[in-house]
Amino acid sequence: MRIWLGLFLWLLAVGAGWAESSRFGEISTVPADPAGRMPNMLLLDGEPIPGLESFGPSGITVLRIIDWGMKGDAVLLQTWSGGAHCCYAYHFLLLNEQGATLSPEFGEHGRDLSHFEVSPDSIGFRMVRDYPADIEYQQVIYDGAVGRVTNVMENDEGVAVAGPGKDVTRWDGVWVEDLFDDPSERQRFRGIMTQKELTQFRTVVGTFGKYEIRNGLLVGSACWQSRCDVRFGLVAVEIETGDAFAIQYFDGDRTDFLPKDRGIPVVLQEMIAERLAQ
Repeated sequence: MRIWLGLFLWLLAVGAGWAESSRFGEISTVPADPAGRMPNMLLLDGEPIPGLESFGPSGITVLRIIDWGMKGDAVLLQTWSGGAHCCYAYHFLLLNEQGATLSPEFGEHGRDLSHFEVSPDSIGFRMVRDYPADIEYQQVIYDGAVGRVTNVMENDEGVAVAGPGKDVTRWDGVWVEDLFDDPSERQRFRGIMTQKELTQFRTVVGTFGKYEIRNGLLVGSACWQSRCDVRFGLVAVEIETGDAFAIQYFDGDRTDFLPKDRGIPVVLQEMIAERLAQ
């Protein structure tokens, strides 16, 4: 859900093009096709940048221009590749007296950039990546030529398992995937599935669903963005006991994740029937 909302806001922001001054000229983005809606061509002082005339993803926006001292101005670009996942990617465009140098693409599927740091030798920042779900964040280091991305994984060692009662009801009305951002909830679900299974399940329930309380259970249903017809999951947590239940449908295969000696709750069975009837 957040991906689609972010894309919608991004389209509004870039629809008319963009322009801002650097120390080496005005950078602007315009549609390569005069009839096009998406800015997908970079200009420097109103002219195509030599050597980058063919650089044209589905869309480009300039996130920021960083004064990098003697190295020049580093222009951080966000591109949109189009397609089912509408995924973002990034480039740095380095402007200096020698001209313009575009880095290779990096950071596919990244979003929510933060923690910018600029040193004489590098520019660094963090970003969130939606897949695989067990990446806490990605650290990007740009050295003037390439942007190198390092995955920093979630580490829940020593985290207590979420309990019953208020630990469960606090998620009422919240997006299904957001529960799994909580380390104690990830520990709860590791009680019924392996880490590998949890990572996949979090992607399967990545969009389009919120929790509600029905008959003593917190329940929710969500799906894999762009594959909702064949990849979706259902989640239930019993308020009284804190027991977790999950059902996954993945390309025709169904997997039930259940506590030991527990069957599928009636409410969850009803939700499965409702989902399959859609």
